[in-house]
Amino acid sequence: MSSLTSWAVRFLAASLVCGSTVAPLSAGASATSRATPVCTHLVLAAGQATGTLGTGSLVILVANAGTRCEVAGYPRVVFFNAHGVAVDSVNLHSGGPFAMGRPRVVVLSRNAVASFGVSWADSPSGHEACPLANWADVTLPEGSGSFEGGPAVNAAPCGGYLRVTPLETGPAPELT
Repeated sequence: MSSLTSWAVRFLAASLVCGSTVAPLSAGASATSRATPVCTHLVLAAGQATGTLGTGSLVILVANAGTRCEVAGYPRVVFFNAHGVAVDSVNLHSGGPFAMGRPRVVVLSRNAVASFGVSWADSPSGHEACPLANWADVTLPEGSGSFEGGPAVNAAPCGGYLRVTPLETGPAPELT
């Protein structure tokens, strides 16, 4: 079992996952037109950053600590170094090791989990040194929450951008 899979299984066991559903996100959908309220009691946890073949990646889990709710879209992620200086702040929504599907509405029961993937180039070019990122600011779409100063990450991204997937149901985003 991979470290990501075993970590996700441990997280799910600790969270007592009850279930979640997914529905397509229509262009005109908004928080006020939905029968299920937008999530406001979410908790984040990040797995260990991994890297292969010039690409680093990280899975971030989003657990619902409140009542049944929904969240959809692309989270905004910024990596920071130990001094609080932004290392990478440009978010792209294509390529990388994770599948880049269209954003969908994810309905989370209490204690259910959604996830999204973050990836980056981790191969320096020439004499460039990749900066060390120690933590991330994550802002979830539609007012679902902003998590400044966490989760902790241990990554060395190069290139000035992060590839971020839309939120998906379950403990791991789909891979390409």
